Amino acid sequence: MNHEQLQVPDPARSYLRSVVSAVDCEISQLAQIRTGEPIQTTDQLREHWKELISLLALGTEPEYRECPSCHHVGMRFATHCGFCWTRLPPFISSPDAPGKENR
Repeated sequence: MNHEQLQVPDPARSYLRSVVSAVDCEISQLAQIRTGEPIQTTDQLREHWKELISLLALGTEPEYRECPSCHHVGMRFATHCGFCWTRLPPFISSPDAPGKENR
């Protein structure tokens, strides 16, 4: 028997879905803009796009490094491997490869 966990509606996710739907609708109307329809749609699209970016709050891409012991990938500044719990040496960036670890 398949037991799926019942999830209560999440207001933030519901709002995110409504913004995605609005952006999708406005993108589908872009063809009409080329035929002389009002440009208001592109302004609405830009506003909804900014709102979507804000809601996603992606931030910067996390940086990772490989554990020297088990070779699993973990967070760049972790002090222990999340897989084998080996204590990791402090991260030191290589001058010839900014943002990359020494190997």
